Parts: sequence; C-alpha cells; structure tokens
Amino acid sequence: IMALGSVGLWLPRVSRSLLWQPASNLGESRTRRDISMSRAFCAPGPAKKVRAGRRQAVGAAMRSEYEVMLQKGDLVADERQGETVEQLALLLDELGKQQVKSSKKKANVPGLFLYGSVGSGKSLLMDLFFGHARSALPSLPSRRVHFHEFMLSVHQDIHKQKRSQTGSVGAVQAVGAKLAQENRLLCLDELQISDIADAAILSQLFQGMWDQGCTVVSTSNRAPAELYKDGLNRHVYMPKFEAMLRANSTVRNINAPPGVAEGEAGTDYRMAGREEQGVYITPNSDAARAQLGSLFRSLGGSEGAARETLSVPPGRELVVERSGKHAAMFEYEELFTRALGPSDFGAVAARYDAVLLAGVPSFDLTTHNEARRFMNFVDILYDEGCGLVMSAQEPPERLLSRLEEEEGSHFLDAEQHNTDSRSDGTPSPRAVLGRGRAGDSGEVVLKVKKEGGSSSSSSTTYIGDTEWSSTGRIGVSMAALSAVKEVTYARERAVSRLFEMRSREFLLSRPRCAALAKALGL
Repeated sequence: IMALGSVGLWLPRVSRSLLWQPASNLGESRTRRDISMSRAFCAPGPAKKVRAGRRQAVGAAMRSEYEVMLQKGDLVADERQGETVEQLALLLDELGKQQVKSSKKKANVPGLFLYGSVGSGKSLLMDLFFGHARSALPSLPSRRVHFHEFMLSVHQDIHKQKRSQTGSVGAVQAVGAKLAQENRLLCLDELQISDIADAAILSQLFQGMWDQGCTVVSTSNRAPAELYKDGLNRHVYMPKFEAMLRANSTVRNINAPPGVAEGEAGTDYRMAGREEQGVYITPNSDAARAQLGSLFRSLGGSEGAARETLSVPPGRELVVERSGKHAAMFEYEELFTRALGPSDFGAVAARYDAVLLAGVPSFDLTTHNEARRFMNFVDILYDEGCGLVMSAQEPPERLLSRLEEEEGSHFLDAEQHNTDSRSDGTPSPRAVLGRGRAGDSGEVVLKVKKEGGSSSSSSTTYIGDTEWSSTGRIGVSMAALSAVKEVTYARERAVSRLFEMRSREFLLSRPRCAALAKALGL
C-alpha cells in the first residue's frame, strides 16, 4: 500500500494509461478511459471469500496503479496529491462494502469535491478512480461526464418531465432521483457554473440525487464558495447548494499542502510539454490558412467543399462545410460568431478525431460571447481526446489575456481620464451627466421609467436621455456583467489546455490523435 506521502503531479507526457471505453449512458462521452489494474482480488475461492477479497482490494489496486506511475517517472511525487489518492482509494473501499450489503436501501456514501488550479491533475485522479470503480465494481451503475454535457442533458430531461409529470414531486427533484437510480456513482469533471438557469436548479437537482443515495465525485477549478462568483442572484441560489455539497462530500483543495495558503495556485504541468511545430500557428495569414488546408488534405479532406450534416440533440442540425474522413476544417466565424453551444461542439467532437481551425482573433470584452464559445469548444475537444490544429493572431497566453475588467478600460467609467467618450464611442458618465443638465441650472435630470430596458426587466433609470445601469455601464445588465466575469475566470483553464494540446506528448498519448500525429510526421 502506498505511503501517505507518495504522490504525483501529472506531467503532460503521461498518456494517463487510460483507454476510453464506449459509454453506456445517454449524454456521456462516446469514449471513456479505463485503467488496467491488478488482478490480486480475483483469486479463486468460496463465493463469500472472493467477495471479501474483492472488497478489500478495490482501493489497494488503485494505490498500486498510482505507485507504478510514480516508479515509471510518469508522475512527480507530491504529498498533497498522494493524500487525495488515499481518500479516493478509501472511497472505493466504502463503495465496495455498500455493494455487498443485502439491504435494498443502502446508506449514502459521501463523495469528494476536488478543486484546485488548472493543470494540477484533478481530472487524472478522477479518471484513475473511475476506471477502477468500473473494473472492480461492475455491478455499480456509474457514469463519468463533463459538467457542461451533464447539465445539457439535465435540462432536456427536465423539459420532458414537465410535459409528462402527474405527481406532486417537482420536475427537477424527480429528474435528480431518476439520475441517482441510473447512476449510483456519478463523476462530474470541470464543475463550473456560469448560467443562472443552472444555478437556479442545482439545489433541487442534487438533493434529489443525494436523497436516493448517489455518490458524487467532482472536480473544479474553484472552491465551493467561489462557484458562480458574482453571478446574478448568487445569494439566492448558491448558499444552500454549498451547504448541501459540504454535507454530502468531502471538500479538498489539491493545491494546499502544509504551510501553503488555502487557494494558492499550484504548478501547471501542462505548460511543460514540448511544442510541436505546425499545430498552433501564429499570426493569422494566408500562408497559415494554406498550411492548415494542406494538413486537412493529408487527413482525408478534399480540395472542394465536402459538406456533411451532423445531428445535434434535441433534433437540430449542424452543417460542416469542409468535412474529411478524420477531420473537419472551420473558419473561426463558422463556429463562434453564431449561436452555437456545447451540444453543437459535442457533435463535432463525436464525429471528428481532429479539428482544424483558421483565423482565431485575439479576444477582449467586446467578444466575450465568442470567447465563451471558444473556451467551451476547447474544453470539449480536450475532454474527448481530439486533436486541435489552429491559426491564431497571438500565442495562447496572450490570446485571451484581454478578458479582464481593468480600471481605465473602455468598459469602465472614463471620467478619471477627463474624456467625454470612451474609446468605442460610447459616452462617459461625465458626458452623460452633461447632457442631462436642465438649462443652465446645473441640475442633473434623472428619470425612472416603469418599463424594462436593456439592463432591467422592470424599470430603467435614465440620465437625460441615456439609459444607465446598476452595473455602472450603459446598457449592460447584471446578468451580462456576471457572464463576462465568469469568462475571465475560465480563461486560465483554456490557456493551459491549449498549451497541452499543441504539445508532442498530447498528440502521441491520445488514441484519437493517431491520424493527426501521423499526418504531422510524429
């Protein structure tokens, strides 16, 4: 059994030694990683003894697998991560004990909420845990899914439930109870809340699952208290969910070893990969687009337009203008300036092993919606093990760097700069107040109309003839502002993943990147 202090941080050259298995659950990724494990628990003997041996060896096998990865040099020893492995192994043991109980109603086994900075190995540890759970406890209904994908399917199920419901139980809680019956163990990767529609139902949804004995293991870049930070009506929805989460899960920060302040960022080991030339091309140019076109043809694409139509749940279609055998090629505008979302991007990832993307610009707050779509796209490709080759205006570390609200930016008050307008041509507060004066009296004319504007649904404040918002920005609602802030929080993960996805190690370690690696001459 591994000593408590033996731990590992994931290096990008690690393949995670995980092969994806076809998913049996609706909404789960089509391929899922499964870890080869020790067969020590499979020794023959009487049925009761085999059960006992299996029960005791579930966590031990996971520890042994992790020790092997350390000994091979795939991982770097780290105390905090080793303690997390021990917690996950103990959770496996407890799940094994619950499986052999004869009682129909089994006690709820508390899960684990694992959070920390990007690239610290959270998903690696969860995949290690999930692979052993599937192998050692085959009778335990289990599912591993990205949180975005999970919530998409949840909203679809709620819609169906409301149409057919006849009982008194709320639709959201009923869906949660059904999910628990189908999945006694649920692993959610990258739990991130950016939408008020998600925030509003989390408490009811998870209460329904926990009441039915579902064990939830989840990863996140943010502590429970930071989820949906600055979101619209956060104080209404999140405190209850946070309390429930802590009551039903052990909350653990993977970046807080002894002597280090809680919340301090850890090392991002994705950044250590060796960049492979021709995978992330800068800047945007005709030559870059031609280079992508040549690679596309190497992957089975054609000179002409080979159009293909993909099915997108629930019943929509997405037309791919340039489709090949292994890859698709897109212009930036085709994917990110349109009203597309995770379901569309999931359909692309399910169909193609590699995506070639041309003309990605630098993002700022004027393109925060496009940035959100782009980061969702990167998340989904990464989670599915797909390759991404792209041309962009700037390197990854600068591509999303302007998604910040900085004092003095043209999205904030410009009065301190003594100007009458912002750089985008919209008026500053000084200019607005000036227009709001009545004659020469110097009084500011404030008007409140009892009707919605672009920043409110009930009443709108005007300074002169210009709508003003409680956010301090003209025509910017609280919901829009919270969405912008959530994008700024997500960019670190996207940058980290872009670094890894352009590395030689990533391309050689992901089975679905085999054709792309061959086309690149690796």
